[in-house]
Amino acid sequence: FAKGVGSAGFLHAFMRKGSVIRIATQSMLVGTGWGIAAIKVDRTGTRPPVMSPSGMVTALYSNHVGDRLLAMEETGMPSYRQPFEMGGIKASPRVALIDAVATTDTRTVYWHAINRSFDRPLDVHIDVREFGCLSGTARVYTMEGKLHDDDAGPSAWIEKAEAHLSNGAVRLKLPPRSVSIVEVPIAL
Repeated sequence: FAKGVGSAGFLHAFMRKGSVIRIATQSMLVGTGWGIAAIKVDRTGTRPPVMSPSGMVTALYSNHVGDRLLAMEETGMPSYRQPFEMGGIKASPRVALIDAVATTDTRTVYWHAINRSFDRPLDVHIDVREFGCLSGTARVYTMEGKLHDDDAGPSAWIEKAEAHLSNGAVRLKLPPRSVSIVEVPIAL
């Protein structure tokens, strides 16, 4: 599941730098043994293919993303200090608990978010009044998973829900260690 959340982080970086990235592809799309394969297959063909969490998040974003990046303004974002260093990469004095990117197309605003908190849900308020979205229903897709893999069921799952849009805003609670996409139809 952690690899799936990490894949969402890579996708956010790609979306933010879409003006300079000409092509991107997922390494190890189909595999039998490497842990990052998006689709895991059985060499003997006796078991059906299984989508890994990184494949699940890639498919989720592929199906729920706009073709234009939107500017976002954040207020009151909780954060933490990331103390780890690796090679020449220094520790960060402030890391937002929610990594969010917004995109749009001609019909929908898409808000993509990673809740980096391992242990608590986070309340969010998404204001989309600028797009004429004042009331109605937003669709919410959330991927959650287990911290530790075991043989008891899938390590990650995606749930679909609806959220009420009131006065141009959607309020919802992002589950701990989750990836969410909120789709808000644009008023035509």
